[in-house]
Amino acid sequence: MISVHNQRVKSFIGALRSQIPFPALVTEPEAEQHCHLGLWLQGEGKLQYGGDAAFYQRLLERHARLHALAREAKALYDAGDEEGAVRKGTELERENQALMALLQG
Repeated sequence: MISVHNQRVKSFIGALRSQIPFPALVTEPEAEQHCHLGLWLQGEGKLQYGGDAAFYQRLLERHARLHALAREAKALYDAGDEEGAVRKGTELERENQALMALLQG
């Protein structure tokens, strides 16, 4: 699950740089509930981390923040501000690293 999620983040960043098409289930409404990581967090992830409500909530919040940053980056991209979109993508990458550190730590 983590490798699939990380590949999707890389794909999104690549799309911001006009290298590839944007992946699905990143910027759409309620994408957090339907992407690979979102589905995992609702199922196995909740079973694994749900016993620690505060930690599980931090995971959900970081995940939601990833999608919010992706929406902001895509809006900048769509407005023709590729430089701003790439900067926002860098912020998204940092947020993803923080989320991965939580999951792997």
